[in-house]
Amino acid sequence: MEIRIKEKLKNQKGSSLAFVLIIGMVILMMVASLLAVANSDFTFTQQTVESRQAYIDAKSVIEFGKIEIKTRENNLKQLRDKVNASKDEAELKTNITALENTISNYESNPAVIYGNVDNVAATLSFQGGANELGKVILEEQVAGTTNTSGTTSSQSANYIFKVETENLRRLLDYKIDFDYVKTTTTGTSGSFVIPTVPLAPVTPTNKPADNSGMWTKTEINVTSWPTTQCIIYENPNLVFTSKNKVLDVGATDKSIRIDKFSWANDPILNLNAKNICINTDMPTGNTEGASFNITATDELRFEGSYKQGYNQNKINKLKAKTIIFEQGLEIGSNTGIDIECETLWIKGDFIVNTNNKVILNRIKAKNIIIENVSNQKDGNLTINGASVVQWENLENLWVEGNLNFDNWSAANNIENKISAKNIIINETQNNKNGGLNVSSHSKINLLCSENLWVKSIDIETNDLSLVSNIKAAQIIIDGTKSKKDGSVIIGDKTDVIWDVTNYWLNGDMTTKSTKSTQEFRNITYLSAGNLNLDDDSQLSITGAANKKNHMVVGAIRPVNSNDIHLNISNLCSFTCAGLALNWDSSLVLDASIIKINGDFNLDGMKSPIELTCEYFDCSGKTTINNLQGIMNFNQKNNELNLRFYGGYQQNNSTVNINSADKVIFGSPGNGKGNSYGNDGDLILTQYNPHTLKLNVKADAIYFDTNTINFPSTPVDFVFSGKNSANTAIFNIKTQVLGKVGDYTNVSGNTIQSLPVTSTTYTAPTWPDPLNCPCTGGGSSTTVTITDGLEEYYKGGV
Repeated sequence: MEIRIKEKLKNQKGSSLAFVLIIGMVILMMVASLLAVANSDFTFTQQTVESRQAYIDAKSVIEFGKIEIKTRENNLKQLRDKVNASKDEAELKTNITALENTISNYESNPAVIYGNVDNVAATLSFQGGANELGKVILEEQVAGTTNTSGTTSSQSANYIFKVETENLRRLLDYKIDFDYVKTTTTGTSGSFVIPTVPLAPVTPTNKPADNSGMWTKTEINVTSWPTTQCIIYENPNLVFTSKNKVLDVGATDKSIRIDKFSWANDPILNLNAKNICINTDMPTGNTEGASFNITATDELRFEGSYKQGYNQNKINKLKAKTIIFEQGLEIGSNTGIDIECETLWIKGDFIVNTNNKVILNRIKAKNIIIENVSNQKDGNLTINGASVVQWENLENLWVEGNLNFDNWSAANNIENKISAKNIIINETQNNKNGGLNVSSHSKINLLCSENLWVKSIDIETNDLSLVSNIKAAQIIIDGTKSKKDGSVIIGDKTDVIWDVTNYWLNGDMTTKSTKSTQEFRNITYLSAGNLNLDDDSQLSITGAANKKNHMVVGAIRPVNSNDIHLNISNLCSFTCAGLALNWDSSLVLDASIIKINGDFNLDGMKSPIELTCEYFDCSGKTTINNLQGIMNFNQKNNELNLRFYGGYQQNNSTVNINSADKVIFGSPGNGKGNSYGNDGDLILTQYNPHTLKLNVKADAIYFDTNTINFPSTPVDFVFSGKNSANTAIFNIKTQVLGKVGDYTNVSGNTIQSLPVTSTTYTAPTWPDPLNCPCTGGGSSTTVTITDGLEEYYKGGV
């Protein structure tokens, strides 16, 4: 039994070993399996990280490239905006060329993205690097097309900005498209649109309320000569005493009201506070050597009068956010002021009597209001004698009275210059106010980047060596209350240069006495009443370059005088209510259209007498008498058409009509006379034979009148075609009845070259209304750039 048990145990041991071996094999297999799974997971994770990193690298290059795309798109849109804001044809053409050249440059010059493939995100650059990792490319997706319909043409192209990656473990490209559309609209001929007269800004009424009654009572007094003290009455009082002739008052956290203010001759005052009100008159006695430096953080207010008297060339300095003078501001002889603020408010007159051109009055302010009040203080700004004011940072100057410059001495040679966005001298409550007045031996320099409003201008320097300059985008002279309002008067020996885009004069311009000179530069639109020109006046008007320039005025006429020189050039159209010039005068007039709605009288003039145009149309009677020089009508832009609708009379003068397309003398009339008292007749007269010469070179000539009167002595009337290759078509309203020169209603000498046989008369045609070629028919171009959708796409792995 014992043996069996042992055997059994032996057998069980063997069996256990086999079991252990089996279990061990299973464990080994499981471990091997787990190791395989773990290795598989590790490999998968490693591949995922690498794939993700490759994607991030490619995406980094794309995002970096999008920066350049955005820059290039912004550049194109800025150029597009310049195109659409172009003011004239030349500027438009330049801007379109710049835009299209930039697009072409982007197409031919991709932006290369550089970086290190082992550290992409941290090394990207457009400046250079180890590897080229991508490019920013502009491609034209669709060929440009041109569509034309009526007067509108459209050119359209579709472009694509792309970022293409390269030399990476993963390539991932990006693109964004945009449409480029250029639309050109060509207008038809039409009337010129008169620019709108801008309204003057209303004088501000938001002057800060007077709250100084709540501020701390303060006194400045001479205690013992020459010691001064400033006492701010608090609990306890603050006392400041002058030392070494200087009184320093520092109260930058306080608002003070100075009820008493006396002074000794020499001390300097340095006063600083948050708000300051000087509730009494500024001291005028014992101030000969004094200077006041007053600074407020917010408001500086003068309730009493401010009359800065003689103080030995000293300058008072005032500084605050807002400075208010309740009873005017007057700067006396040999003294000056230095003001720095945002808003300067002067209630009453501002008078500068420094009379020393070495002393500079400096005013630095954004807005200045010189207010008219009812107590005989008219809100005038007056600069007298040798006084000089320097204006800085000025945006708006409101003068509710008059702006007066009176330097009264040629030896001073003073020029006062005011630069601002807007100058408004246009008070409406008082007929005396709203004028710009420049007196003898003065000159001014007004520079308005935007507008000058004024009711009247009167300039009389009486010294041709002094030239006044007035420059503004727009000048509006518009009075409504008296005959002087809305007028410009240029006095004896006065020279004025106007540099202005649009000029409205709701009244007359008159030159007085002798030797006045006016020059208008860069005019786009000029509107005025009558131009009354006195002896030896010179008036020059020049339109702006590359603009559609227009001039519309009343009658241009002499005032008991002669020797007037009128030079008008570079206009699209010139319109006046009548034009008359006489002895020793000259005329140069250059405009595409010259339209005279009244009589045109030239008498005894000297050369040059030149009219250059495409169309000349005179509704009244044209009278040319005893010219000392030769008068020429010249073509402009290879075209010339003339119509003397109210009649044509020439005496003892030479007139050349050069290379015309059509010339019409007179109008049919009805026997009752037109509105100018005639039937549009044609009259040629002379004192002696051959002292009248009318040379007409035109393809079509019309005597469109029933009254044709030639002198009994021979006249030199010569006609031919526009040039040697053309033959003139001569049309005379009254038919030829018999022999040469035998015409009904034709008196005087014959016209030897006219045909003998009768012809049927064909009346001339004439544009109605007469529109200047440059008033319509122009083209405007707009450019639109529209972004499309973004798109990522796989380029390869």
